[in-house]
Amino acid sequence: MNLPETIVAGIFLALYGWTAYNTPALVSGLARLIREKDETSRIPSKYPSFSIIVAAKNEASVVGRLLQRLIALDYRGRYEVIVIEDGSQDETQTICESYAARRPELIKFFHRDVSNGKPAALNFGASKASGDVIAVIDADSVPDVNFLTNAAAYFSDSGVSAVQGMTRSINRDENFITKIGAYEDEAWFKIYMRGKDALRLFVPLTGRR
Repeated sequence: MNLPETIVAGIFLALYGWTAYNTPALVSGLARLIREKDETSRIPSKYPSFSIIVAAKNEASVVGRLLQRLIALDYRGRYEVIVIEDGSQDETQTICESYAARRPELIKFFHRDVSNGKPAALNFGASKASGDVIAVIDADSVPDVNFLTNAAAYFSDSGVSAVQGMTRSINRDENFITKIGAYEDEAWFKIYMRGKDALRLFVPLTGRR
């Protein structure tokens, strides 16, 4: 059965509108990517202190891996880790407490009996922060050991209010599907988001809710 002409026209207009809106961002992002130098070589002109906030609920399988990586960051003496364990039903609290006991000078641990959602947990963590800059890390992340140093380089510019890193899949080489997903993420951050920034369009800060 043929689709009504109005539906076909609506689909066409939607595709046309999407293309018209996004193509300039893709072109601008690709142009900026080509002309810009490798940004990982930036050296900070100042080193602000960071408060890394981790909201963890039922993350027993991954939170220990994250905390181990955060302990190993190369930004020595200029950061703290604030862990908000948010009413977990697994061993998340026990794991987080063990890391906090091991490194009390670095890791501040807080337990909440009742979860009111991730935004509430992050706001609670922010109220306990003492750093110049607040960083938010998901419990299942494995950040590069130099990610704070890289971020600090951008905050050397007083006009910068927020910085976000690029998401990379841990299992990108597992199969064809994971590789395609990884390439899509890379294009999204390196080209599309860069293009939106170049055109002064809205650039979302990504992450899980």
